[in-house]
Amino acid sequence: MILFKRIISSLSLLLLVLCFNLSAKEHFDDQRKFQEIPEVMEEFFDYHVDHRQMTPDILKRSLSIYFKQFDVSHEYLLDKEIRQFTDLSDLMSRELGTHYHEGDFSIYEDMSLTIKKAIFRSREWRAEMQEDMEQLYVDARVFRDTLGDQEHEDSWAMTSQELKQRQRESMLAFIADQIEQVPDNELDKKKRKIVDLFERRMQEKENRYLFVNDEGLGYTSEKREHYLVVRILKSLAKSLDSHSSYFSGQEAYDMRVQLEKGFQGIGVILQESVDGVVITRLIKGGPAEKSGLIKEKDVIVAVDGEKITGYSFQKVLDLIRGKGSSYVNLGLKRHEEGSDAPSLIAVQLERGKVVLDEKRVDVDYDEVEGGIVGKITLYSFYEGEDGLSSEKDIRKAIEDLKKLGDLKGIVLDLRDNMGGFLMQAVKVSGLFITSGVVVMAKYADGDVRYFRDIDGHAYFDGPVVVMTSKASASAAEIVAQSLQDFGTAVIAGDGQTYGKGSIQHQTVTNKDSENFFKVTVGRYYTVSGRSTQITGVESDIIVPTRYHEREIGERTLDYPLPNDSMTASYEDALMDLDWDSKRWYLKYYIPSLQKKGETWDKMLSVLRENSQERIAENQDYQTFLEIISEGSTLDSSSLADPDQDLQMAEAVHILTDMIELEPAFNRYANDTVVESINVK
Repeated sequence: MILFKRIISSLSLLLLVLCFNLSAKEHFDDQRKFQEIPEVMEEFFDYHVDHRQMTPDILKRSLSIYFKQFDVSHEYLLDKEIRQFTDLSDLMSRELGTHYHEGDFSIYEDMSLTIKKAIFRSREWRAEMQEDMEQLYVDARVFRDTLGDQEHEDSWAMTSQELKQRQRESMLAFIADQIEQVPDNELDKKKRKIVDLFERRMQEKENRYLFVNDEGLGYTSEKREHYLVVRILKSLAKSLDSHSSYFSGQEAYDMRVQLEKGFQGIGVILQESVDGVVITRLIKGGPAEKSGLIKEKDVIVAVDGEKITGYSFQKVLDLIRGKGSSYVNLGLKRHEEGSDAPSLIAVQLERGKVVLDEKRVDVDYDEVEGGIVGKITLYSFYEGEDGLSSEKDIRKAIEDLKKLGDLKGIVLDLRDNMGGFLMQAVKVSGLFITSGVVVMAKYADGDVRYFRDIDGHAYFDGPVVVMTSKASASAAEIVAQSLQDFGTAVIAGDGQTYGKGSIQHQTVTNKDSENFFKVTVGRYYTVSGRSTQITGVESDIIVPTRYHEREIGERTLDYPLPNDSMTASYEDALMDLDWDSKRWYLKYYIPSLQKKGETWDKMLSVLRENSQERIAENQDYQTFLEIISEGSTLDSSSLADPDQDLQMAEAVHILTDMIELEPAFNRYANDTVVESINVK
């Protein structure tokens, strides 16, 4: 069974409408050929931390990954269909290597035929299920409470009956989600539309593996080869380790948008629904919002005079993005309040620069005795054009908070932060220390590079609580563990973070790159010499988040790198610098090195005890813990206030304890007195 929320997440098609003039790299125009596969893989091997050449083991891994890339939810393929390709003898594995070097990739074509048969089998089953529409809706209404929280994880179905049941559950999950979104008085007339929407989304994905377009016309041989080569490269890259990846031009473009927080477009977010392609949100400052002509819930019915009825979601996106013109004409259907019939509206928009201010930084504060405590949420580590960066946003947030009152402490929320640019992690860490080594990076050739904060100034040196979760990864882990190492912050969250301690070189942000990929080139360590790889950052105080009971993290991925460590570098011997550089560092940098603080370490036992008591006595928190436990039938409606942020509230309590306890801990040095101090 598939986790209900995971099904809904994978089926949700909430996408940004992006660029008006995508380059050839973002379109199919750049054709890939079979003979290019070894050439591209050599680029990976030039960089990779462990693998320097193609091996039978890497090729064997790629076969399993090739299937997983298609059937992520394990609802198309049977275990025996997988094993006929992946259960290879040593001799057959070695033959894979021979075929690879000879440019023979026919085994992947054979696997594609197996996928094709699985797709047609699935379509037959779905057609059969859809014959009894009423029973589908009866089953969907009870699905969430009975099967929705069970999952099969990475296991392939052993029988056709089991596989067919997984297909049915996927459909039921989608229908159940749509039932909640459609008003009761409209459901009967939309039942068929809901099922058709599910089928359309499934077929849109499947058609790419059948090598046909939305009209059912087959790809040209060149286009077919291109897509097959891209899939082979993806499976080979992912076989090196859990974070090395190959990207299509469009995927690379979408990643650049997220990393650089900006793009050329009209600034709307679209969703495919039973009513059509709906505008669900206008991005602040974008052309659509500035025009004042477009509203949320408008339904797009035409693009540049072309009616889009029956078009796939991707085709509608492509039309809106355009291929050269700076303008787009949209035909919209709008349901005005108080009106029975929708109105039709024609709007012309000029595409322009859109900056993604959303999901960058959220800033809030609570009042405490004598001042305020700041609450800063950082969603990723980004940098883009016009000087936009996470470090600048955090620094401005601190400055703005200081203007509101005496800033007694800060909660830095990284719970949903899965990383970004390494140098931004170094710079954000540097806001809370004077100077020092933040990250040590060790590469395949043994070379070690030191990433330092050198400005000699901490923008905030008071109490800090860093909130983390099992989803906090990569750059977020660098910040959390660095501040923990220096003793400048207390870490509160799940038992540990995600556990990604590797460094990737990427070509995604280079628009002119011939190949778009990221490849693991090394491991990083914080100033203590510890790596976050596999183990993650251990919390000082356990404050469970919604991820607390979930099996997520580096240890759950295929082929993760092992954990290791380095010598600590608190004193910083400047081993990587030449003498001319050392003279400057010795004069201006070394004197301002951040000293390892001990205040928070000494009071941790008190902070933990207080936090545990608060959580145990908080009825809503106890209900929350029951909600996230395995097999629970409760949901957020069971809470007194479903919108409250229990973890943030507890982090503020911890921070308040730190503020109140700090004078006493600084006054008394011996452990006996320290243990007797408490705050209730």
